[in-house]
Amino acid sequence: VCRTPVIWSRRRELTASNSGMRVLPFFGIAACSWIDSSVWTPSLAEAQAHPARRLDEEAECSRGAGPSAACQHCCAGGTCESCKGECIGSDAPCRQECWEDKLDIGGASCVSSCATCWGVSAPFEDHFFVNPHVQPIDEYKEAWENDFQIIVSEMHLAGYDNASFTDPRQFCSLPVVFCDGPKGGPFADPMLTRSDTILSGGRDAYYRRKYSLMWVAADGFTDGVPLPPSAGRLRAVIVFRAVPTGGPFPVGLENIGNGELNTFDCQGNGTHGPVGPVPSEFWNLKTKTFLLTQSPGLEGPFPTLEQAGICDHVTQSWVMFRMPSFRGYFDFLTRCKHLRRLYLRSDSINVFGNAWNVLYENRELSEVIVAESVAGGLDNPAYDWDAWCRAEKKSSYTRDLIVGGQIRYAVQRLEGTFPAGMAACAERAHVFQFFGSFTGNFPFSLKPFTKIEEEQLFFGGEPPGFTGRLPEMPVHLKVVQWGGNQFTGPIPEQWAELTDLISIDISRNQITVPPLPWGHVSNDKTLPRIRDESQPLPAGLFKAPPVWEKFSSLNVANNPIGWHQSFFFNTVARYPTL
Repeated sequence: VCRTPVIWSRRRELTASNSGMRVLPFFGIAACSWIDSSVWTPSLAEAQAHPARRLDEEAECSRGAGPSAACQHCCAGGTCESCKGECIGSDAPCRQECWEDKLDIGGASCVSSCATCWGVSAPFEDHFFVNPHVQPIDEYKEAWENDFQIIVSEMHLAGYDNASFTDPRQFCSLPVVFCDGPKGGPFADPMLTRSDTILSGGRDAYYRRKYSLMWVAADGFTDGVPLPPSAGRLRAVIVFRAVPTGGPFPVGLENIGNGELNTFDCQGNGTHGPVGPVPSEFWNLKTKTFLLTQSPGLEGPFPTLEQAGICDHVTQSWVMFRMPSFRGYFDFLTRCKHLRRLYLRSDSINVFGNAWNVLYENRELSEVIVAESVAGGLDNPAYDWDAWCRAEKKSSYTRDLIVGGQIRYAVQRLEGTFPAGMAACAERAHVFQFFGSFTGNFPFSLKPFTKIEEEQLFFGGEPPGFTGRLPEMPVHLKVVQWGGNQFTGPIPEQWAELTDLISIDISRNQITVPPLPWGHVSNDKTLPRIRDESQPLPAGLFKAPPVWEKFSSLNVANNPIGWHQSFFFNTVARYPTL
């Protein structure tokens, strides 16, 4: 970015090794700030390798020269409040200096003063752009005081030196607490997603009433941070996000937020997370959005239908993925009647369920991914999928996207016949992927699915597969995939309308006639010779072929096609882009 050699320091920072220039990621934007090379800050490894540089830094600080003019009094041993006062409300360099991971060289150095002022201490690090002076309205004062005592105690148990936090009025200064709510300006809560903002009812319903709790260990902290055992006693938290790297699932966690939680988001780091069983009482948690992810040691099990009281409260998202030790049946989700977004991908061989049933009972679903390796199930013939498709699909909120009434479905391991009533989803479907071992004819034309996004239309893929004729397709599609089925007929002539077609895959089917229904036209109108002369030629053999100017891939492998090689080469030769 700034055309200088750089080295990685231990934190989220690039430090120029020869120019005294620092490159700091700033909410996704690289900001380059020039500093005096005499107070250049080394990484931990470099400081250990070059003790003389540490002495130079200490000498520099002892003379009162700080990392920036705004923090000179901090470096010289000034009070924390005056140092903070200089930094709050502007992106002063001292905030960036204190944010780094520096060696504490003791005394009245810049490093030790910054550590004192800003509380950079394992296992949590201070957050930025927050207003530490927020105080609750009278109605919530008691709840905030209760939560302050609990969080301070839990931070201490996790290894945080919180001796400076003694007054409940410091609640919003705690490094794991965000009090500013979903509002604009420099103090907007960066932990709130768009979903949180909408669910909380906006600033008036949140500010000085509720807060967000971000229980995440500082980068490089390796001792492990469990879920706070007393989190279930927190009363005013509205968004709970945690990245625990060990420890059990606490008893009583279902009571967090006093029944008014908007978001419960617990995720491991992919290799570590909470371990052991999930208490059955936990599934009575009251939250609108539920995420439990990336915790390979968490065992479950899923609740039974009777135990799943959480379903009576979840009205937004249910997300679970990368949970290979989890077990049980996800059919309890049929009790969750108002889900808008469902994502199940545990990577466990001990998770089972019938995805058809879960889909049907959640008529408001607009986003679905179910990718369980042993899930599946047969469609119930009594289900009215036509009415299901026409039911209102509620908006699904994510951090960057609001999907208003769209249908975005990707489901694996389905079985049986595909429901004909799904044709009614055509006007809303943007992603329509159903993987599995289907049987019978494909029941409807796909031409009306005009809003399907590129390469987001797929069915089947596993034996035995669909039989009969290939269906009509949306005219805007570029890629057509029908491999791994039992289709017997040629490509429908309607596919000529797909003017932007790039690729066709009809491999691993039972197609016995030339797949392209448009034959070559010889001068004498003679028919091409077919290997099996008793086999009838498809109607419209000499019909003019479509103009597919971008057609580059045709896969018809593993089909019992009996065609003359001259006919084949004359057919494909019409498409020089193949």
